[in-house]
Amino acid sequence: PPARSRRHPAAASPDRQEERLLVITCSPNGATSTTRAISKYFIECYKEVWPRHAVTEVDLSTRGLLPPLEAIDTDPSALSKSYKLVEQFGSHTKFLVATPMWNMSLPSSLKLYFDLLLHPSHADKTEGPDWPCATSPVAVVTASGEGMLGGSEDFLTPYLARLLSLLGFKDIRTQLTVNGTSDEEKLADLLEAAYREVRLMAPNFVFNPETQRPMHVPPRWSMQGNVDLMQRCPHGPNLLAINGALPGEEMVVAEQVISRFGKLHMTALGPEAREGVAGDQSQAEWPEPTVKVVELASLGLDHFSKQAAEAKVHCKMGLSPEATGLNLTSQIWKMVETVIKEFRAADCYLFLVPMSNLFVPYCVKNYFDHIIQPGRTYDPQGKANVHKPVYVCATSCGKHHLGTHADFLTPYFHAVFKLMGFVDVRVVNIADFGDDRDISMQVAVDELAFHMRPCVRVYIDPDSALAPLPPSYTCLKSNRSSMESQESQQLQQVMEAESVQEWRLRR
Repeated sequence: PPARSRRHPAAASPDRQEERLLVITCSPNGATSTTRAISKYFIECYKEVWPRHAVTEVDLSTRGLLPPLEAIDTDPSALSKSYKLVEQFGSHTKFLVATPMWNMSLPSSLKLYFDLLLHPSHADKTEGPDWPCATSPVAVVTASGEGMLGGSEDFLTPYLARLLSLLGFKDIRTQLTVNGTSDEEKLADLLEAAYREVRLMAPNFVFNPETQRPMHVPPRWSMQGNVDLMQRCPHGPNLLAINGALPGEEMVVAEQVISRFGKLHMTALGPEAREGVAGDQSQAEWPEPTVKVVELASLGLDHFSKQAAEAKVHCKMGLSPEATGLNLTSQIWKMVETVIKEFRAADCYLFLVPMSNLFVPYCVKNYFDHIIQPGRTYDPQGKANVHKPVYVCATSCGKHHLGTHADFLTPYFHAVFKLMGFVDVRVVNIADFGDDRDISMQVAVDELAFHMRPCVRVYIDPDSALAPLPPSYTCLKSNRSSMESQESQQLQQVMEAESVQEWRLRR
């Protein structure tokens, strides 16, 4: 950081000793982290002006600091640990959040931290009169290696602003950004610009209700243009079902949807479906369909700590576990390799994802943070396409945010799978199960089956795997009422002509 002048502008409020600054960092990159460097410089500038203010630093990449969210309702020690985090947060009057962009959004450790703060078990604290956010300033430090901040792939800045708003903040400052840290030639200039902004902000870092609030709506994202809706990828025999629900009502719903869709998958590729298939391939040569279910809540993935980041780097560099010399890193490395191998072996995917604070659950984000690795699950050049169908069933119990301007989940799934090269991603949104849970689950399965049928037909006829669908399919363009927001929206889909009337009756 550049040398600082000891003379600062007059502070906008008295130097009250009871003021406390909480600095939250989450980058697992250690000393090489850009956001950590800026946050440290902010603390130095701040302490020169406010020497009597207490400053607390929290490093979310510390392994074991954050309790698993799924254990809050069953494990007293996890509840106690989360309550201490809430108490710590609530005892401060100023806040600084420093985070890198990780797979187009926030790291899973920061997502878990906010999910813990917003957990219903802490509502008596976070919704009480002593909760400081409404009269506290919060500064956000962000950095992106590829320069995605502020663009159509930026799910970090608007979502973080939305989360802070949910916590009650009204003074949110997001101008401390470094966009394009991977460009070493420009990095020094980018850092200097951020340091200048720090020198302006730190001396006057007091609550200002007139601060213009940043935009906190998700970027507009569509797969249209990336995938021809008249084409489908083959629905192969090996289905990988990813359950992102936590124990409770959401888990019951997810398990039921997976079970019903799994039966449809087994039937669609079973012996009866193979009868009359043209070609030289005999019935005996057809692989048997399988369903592999992965429950992320019990998978045991690391919360992307420093050791997990080291494991990812070692995996990226092709180092063997023995070459690391670190036992813990080696264990995480092996776990990452196992998960990636399982993901790549599948022919089609089903994701059951309940909305969590307007976004994907932390366990789903953590899963993506582990498996998305260059050369393993995506091509950094963006030239490789993955011709496997992905079905996403997004649920929201008692909320109507899916499909609205507050929905960060749906566009993120399209964006993150495009990053990995997938060209056939279908998202089904089912909101507010309510009293008609069984009916809603069947509606979800019906919509998933509606998307699956053409893909199965393409798989059975390999010659048409990447070609337009045969004449027995037609493109139906209709207007339907959104189940989540009751807003009319157009949906262009491909379906069998003979099943159009049946599908309309079900809807």
